[in-house]
Amino acid sequence: MSKPLPPETKWLKSVVAQGLARLIVLGLPGRPAEEMAKQVATVWVEALLFKFSGWDEKLDRKRLEKAFMQLCCDCDKFPSPKLLLDCLPPRDIVCLPSPKSEPLSPERQAELAQRFQELRQFLGQASQTRRITP
Repeated sequence: MSKPLPPETKWLKSVVAQGLARLIVLGLPGRPAEEMAKQVATVWVEALLFKFSGWDEKLDRKRLEKAFMQLCCDCDKFPSPKLLLDCLPPRDIVCLPSPKSEPLSPERQAELAQRFQELRQFLGQASQTRRITP
């Protein structure tokens, strides 16, 4: 058959196996025989990894579980991996925490004020320089 799945995909195979078990229990037309469920799960995981290699348990477990539940609700016949991907909700957007702003010390304020003054002087001198156009 195919090569063994990488160990980091163990969670993915577990989610797929549970989802397929639900679909098989529904008795939908075209379902695989129960004794083939393990091989079917392996093929589904291989298909998912072929389409997208960046699966992440924290970001994708709940999405896959929701997609399988959607298939359980909507399908009249046993689905393909493509239908699972079509039902897959988008990943949640992970926001960075707000930066912590600490008040500036008087020394830092003076240092920044000096730098701004130097910058103003530099920009003032640069604006007074004339360009010579050929």
